Amino acid sequence: MDGEMEEGDAVRLVQVLDHMPLAISQAAAYINQRAPRITPSRYLDAFRTSDRDQANLLNRDAGDIRRDQSVGNSIITSWQISFDHIRQQRPSAARLLSWMSLFDRQGIPERLLHRLYEDNCNEVASPVNVETNLGEDIGSEVIATVDVDTHIEDDIDIEFEDDISTLTNFSLVRISNLEDGLFDMHRLVQLSTRAWLELSGDLGRWTQRYITMICEAFPDVKYDTWTQCRALFPHAEVLFKYQAADKQSLREWANVLTKAPDYAAETGNYSTAEAIERRTLEGREKVLGREDPDTLASVHNLSLTLPAFGKYKAAEELCQRAIKGNATVFGKEHPYTLDSITHLGTVLRDLGKYEAAEELLRRVTEEQEKALGKEHQDTLRGIVDLGILLHDQEKYVAAEKLYQRAIVGQEKIFGKEHPETLITVGKLGLTLGYQGKYEAAEVLLGRATEGHEKVFGRNHPRTLDGVSNLGGVMVAQKKYTAGKELLQRAIEGKVKILGKEHPSTLISVSNLGGLLLDRGKYDSERYYSGGQ
Repeated sequence: MDGEMEEGDAVRLVQVLDHMPLAISQAAAYINQRAPRITPSRYLDAFRTSDRDQANLLNRDAGDIRRDQSVGNSIITSWQISFDHIRQQRPSAARLLSWMSLFDRQGIPERLLHRLYEDNCNEVASPVNVETNLGEDIGSEVIATVDVDTHIEDDIDIEFEDDISTLTNFSLVRISNLEDGLFDMHRLVQLSTRAWLELSGDLGRWTQRYITMICEAFPDVKYDTWTQCRALFPHAEVLFKYQAADKQSLREWANVLTKAPDYAAETGNYSTAEAIERRTLEGREKVLGREDPDTLASVHNLSLTLPAFGKYKAAEELCQRAIKGNATVFGKEHPYTLDSITHLGTVLRDLGKYEAAEELLRRVTEEQEKALGKEHQDTLRGIVDLGILLHDQEKYVAAEKLYQRAIVGQEKIFGKEHPETLITVGKLGLTLGYQGKYEAAEVLLGRATEGHEKVFGRNHPRTLDGVSNLGGVMVAQKKYTAGKELLQRAIEGKVKILGKEHPSTLISVSNLGGLLLDRGKYDSERYYSGGQ
C-alpha cells in the first residue's frame, strides 16, 4: 500500500513539474540526498510552499529570466528548493554555485573556481596575523609560513571537493571533463542563480569580482598562449554583457575585452572581434574620455580588424585618429604612434594609395631599425609590410629580397613553424609565382598552407588564402584538376567566413573564373556561391 502511495505521489510530482527533465532531475536528486526523511509526498508539500515564494524570481525584474519562456515555474521552484536547502546546510556550496553562474556555462575550469576560496582565505588571514603566531625566529618563520600555506591549500582542496560534490549530487552542475577539471551548468540553473543574485542585490559585487579574476587570468595573446586563450575565451566573452561599476573595474573589463578580440581575430572570428572592440571603445570613451591612452588603444585595435571586412575607409579614419592622439599623449616617435602609422600605411596600400603608403612604411622601418635593430621582430614586421606594398606595385624582385631577409630573421626568433614565419613564407611563394618561378612557389606555398592548417585550422582565412594562392600556381603550371579543387575549396570557405562580397573572396572567384573561362566551363553564379 505504501509502495502504491509512493508511486502515485511520484506520478503526481512529475505532473506538477510539467514533465520538464531538469526540474525532475533536481527533484529526484533532492529526494535521494535526504531520503528517507524526504519522500515524493513531502517534496510535493515543500514544492507547493516554495511555489508561492518563487513568484519573487518570476514576477520581479530579474533580467533574462523574466523574458525566457523556457524557464517554467516548475524549474524555478525545484531549483529554489534545492538552493535554499544548500544555503542552510552548506553556505559555501551556495557561494560556489553563485560564482559558477558568472562563467560561460560550459567548460568552467576548476582552477578558476579555486580563486573563490583563495580570495576568501586572503580576506581572513593576513601576513601580519601569520607572523604574530610564528614567533621571532626568522628561520622558523619561513618554515612555518610554508606549512601554513600548504595547510591552507589542503583546506581549500577539501572544501572545494565537498562543495562541488554537493552541487553535483543535487544535479545543479556536472563534471564535463574529469581529466581537465571542467564543469558544466545547465542554462536554466545558471539563469535562476543569476536571477537570485540580482534580486538579492549581490550580482554587482560578484560581477566585479569576476571581472578582476578574468583580467588576471587571461594571458597576452601570443602563439605560445593560444591553448590558454582558447580555454578562457568563452569566459572572457561573457564580460561583453556585464557592466563595470567604476573606472578600475572598467580598465580591467576593457583589458580583457582587448585581449579577447585579439584571439578571436587570430582564429579568424572577425565578426566577434569587431563586436567586442566596438563595445570596448564605446565603454572607454564614455568613462575615460576620447583622448585617454586606453581609449586610443581601442581605436587602434578596431582599425586593425576592419580591413578584414574590406572596411578600408573606416579603418583609415580610425588610424588617423589614433596617430594624432598617440602623438599628443606619447610623442611622435613613441612605439604606439609608430604602430598606428604602420597600420595606416597598410590601409593606404589596400586603398591603392601606394606612394603615400610607401612613404609611411619606409619612414617607420628606418626608425625601427635605428631604435630596435635590424633583427628585431617589429623591424621584421615592418619589412614584411613594405614587401607586400612592393609586390602590389609589381616590384617583385625588390619584394622577394625583403621577404627573404624577413624569413631569415623570423626563423631565428620564432622558428620555422611559427605562424609569423609561415605567413612570410607564403608571401614569398606568391611573389615567386608572379615571377614565373612556379616550382619554387609551389614548394613555399605548400609549406605555408600545410603549416597554417596545423596552426589555424582548415577554414581559417589565412589557410584559405594559402589554398587559393597554391591553386593559382597549380593552374599556372597547367595542373588544372588540382588547381580547380584548391580554388573551389578556398571560395567555399571564404564565402562562409567572409561573405560573397569580401575582396579576398572575389579574388579567389576571379582566379577560378579565369581558369574555367580558358577551358570553356565558366559558370560564375555556380562557383560564386560556393557550389560544387
